[in-house]
Amino acid sequence: MTEVPVFAVVGHPNEGKSSVVSTLTEDDFVPISAVPGETRRCVSYAITLDGEPLARFVDTPGFQMPVPTLRWMKSYSGPPGRLLEDFIRLHRDDPRFADECELLRPLLDNAGIIYVVDGSRPPRANDEAEMEILRLTGRPRMAVINAKSDETAYLDAWKAAFAKTFNVNLRFNAHRATFRERIELLEALRHIEQEWGAPLKRVVTALREDWNGRLEACA
Repeated sequence: MTEVPVFAVVGHPNEGKSSVVSTLTEDDFVPISAVPGETRRCVSYAITLDGEPLARFVDTPGFQMPVPTLRWMKSYSGPPGRLLEDFIRLHRDDPRFADECELLRPLLDNAGIIYVVDGSRPPRANDEAEMEILRLTGRPRMAVINAKSDETAYLDAWKAAFAKTFNVNLRFNAHRATFRERIELLEALRHIEQEWGAPLKRVVTALREDWNGRLEACA
């Protein structure tokens, strides 16, 4: 594990991954577009305080070929610890799997997983394949339902889909999240991997102190 926790923010194209990264890091330079597939390369953004990175979040491309990827992983007969490495090695020159190889790459460096879904729609077969892929990686993972406050019709369906795959799931509106909700998401990440507890506690404490300083300055 690295001293600074790193999380790959993954999911289907145009589900709000970049918005989640932007909100968590307060970085307005994270490219956000309504056009699916705009993110093609992994880019790391950090929560920083006084120039020091406290946690990193990797914006990733969206899944494009989850069903064939899962089919390959289920037929894999090599050492379980080399699943990701061998998948990337064997598919890196195949343009059909370029996005899958890119989005899975941070997991080779022990990044945790934040899986983002659009809560305004029901789960689909591709989502099930994506979730199973993430389960097979063995990495600590949390699911985030990116939904507007009045979109509740599919919440139960998503929570049921997450039940067997994710350590924690959380509802989070990336566009309207308050400071409290941002802290709640970071607090939740503390519970998906024991070794990240102390570093993430430091992140939360630093952000709260910084926020209180902003309030005092405004007053």
